[in-house]
Amino acid sequence: MIRTLAIGFGLTAIFATTGLNATTFYSAKVMIPFEFKVGKISLAAGEYRVEQEFGKDVATVVNLKTGHRIQMLRPVGEHTQGRAKLLFENRDGVRILKRVS
Repeated sequence: MIRTLAIGFGLTAIFATTGLNATTFYSAKVMIPFEFKVGKISLAAGEYRVEQEFGKDVATVVNLKTGHRIQMLRPVGEHTQGRAKLLFENRDGVRILKRVS
């Protein structure tokens, strides 16, 4: 029983520390000169950066002035470290962020 418990604690310690080695990629800063929406959320014009952890499909768009963060799906194979491409769609004068690649 004690041997099983010790092995269980050892495995827990291994898996608990694997997240500490996560690498986050940052894009260059980008100035978005217009208000835009992501889903139902409106974001102000300003300076933004895209962050993405290595091996994850979720990218975070961060307003550098306010710190406001929005998460979007971004397939792992569609990014280059230090670069991001933001695709907007204009619907009736409202710009909507559709894709981050």
